[in-house]
Amino acid sequence: MRTKNTVLDLRNAIGVLDMDGVVDLNTNGAEVKTDKDAGGAYVVNPLDGPQHRFGIQARYAKFDRIVGTAQDFRIPGLLTTPKLKLSVRPGTVACPTPTPPTGTPGTP
Repeated sequence: MRTKNTVLDLRNAIGVLDMDGVVDLNTNGAEVKTDKDAGGAYVVNPLDGPQHRFGIQARYAKFDRIVGTAQDFRIPGLLTTPKLKLSVRPGTVACPTPTPPTGTPGTP
């Protein structure tokens, strides 16, 4: 799956987050920079992130084998899901342990 400008509001998650480039963890959600305007300056708060929420700023991020509970997703930009497998089940469901990811940051 590839996406841009994605906002996730998670209750919990377990898996692997593979990041590359300069990575800033716990960036104020309203200060995450993703888009540039025609003049090359970063657009102020393009994700409409709330103040004082956890944000990650990275050149590249890959989530792999994520199992968790999401409260909300916002994907205002591009989303492609060539190998996405998704199931939704009511109630509490035991999920299998994720297998470790393979690959290198920055490669599909």
